[in-house]
Amino acid sequence: AKGRRQLTAIGVALPDRLGAVRCCIDWTEQRHHIAGPLRTAVLDAFDAAGWVTPAAGHRALKVTDRGVSGLQEHFGITWPPATSPRTAKGGCHG
Repeated sequence: AKGRRQLTAIGVALPDRLGAVRCCIDWTEQRHHIAGPLRTAVLDAFDAAGWVTPAAGHRALKVTDRGVSGLQEHFGITWPPATSPRTAKGGCHG
């Protein structure tokens, strides 16, 4: 419920169907991340808010200064992370 409130507060149009979050390994960081309709909704909201921009030369995204502030203010996330492990550990639950 808290996650729904936080996401809708920043303009994320949450998908109605169940199963919007699924386990998916990121191709660059080799870490679990959201996928499917929820990923699309979050990306659309972050893009519209100016929190992310395409990185030059590849399909990765760059977090903007506005995104750094927004992630901290709305989610308590410090960007960039203090550590960025290059390999996933365990299954879908970490």
